[in-house]
Amino acid sequence: LIIAVVLAGCLGGGKPKPSPVIYDFGLDSASDKSLALESRLPLDEISANQSLDSNRMRYRLAYQNPAQVFTYTESRWISPPAELLSHKLRAMGGVAAPTQQNCILQLKLEAFDHVFESKAVSHGVVQISAALVASKTHQTISRKQIEQSVAASSQDAQGGVAALNAASTQVLTEAVEWGNAAADASTLCK
Repeated sequence: LIIAVVLAGCLGGGKPKPSPVIYDFGLDSASDKSLALESRLPLDEISANQSLDSNRMRYRLAYQNPAQVFTYTESRWISPPAELLSHKLRAMGGVAAPTQQNCILQLKLEAFDHVFESKAVSHGVVQISAALVASKTHQTISRKQIEQSVAASSQDAQGGVAALNAASTQVLTEAVEWGNAAADASTLCK
């Protein structure tokens, strides 16, 4: 009996590992819908670099080594960032019936990081590559890099999530507005 108790203690006596905290951008809010974002172009699903194709939450310590990427061990996204942004775009009304069918707006997520400038200052950085593409020929008509950065309210995963949420709203708004303007200026989209 003593041997069984000792073996049970050795095999399973440690504390259970806590489950990671799962984050998304919250429920579709009235503030998202009040932006009345409308793309006059069809939109492809938002794609992402391979390094962003996971649900791990990334952060960088710019004050030590800005090129090194870390991940929060106890926090995760509910889905990869590109899927979060696609959902956010739909919630903002950005995927309406397009009026200009000759061109497509393609969005590719390039950066989605909680960046620490110091131990006391951080911000959420979202960078998207936007491309206006001719529907029939798949020719790239115009391309633009769009980046937004929003200060985090706290220096932890929760503060990073809020900052990335706000930066995502700004970058998606700018991308759709740029796409509409670029399509209006292009004869290939008419």
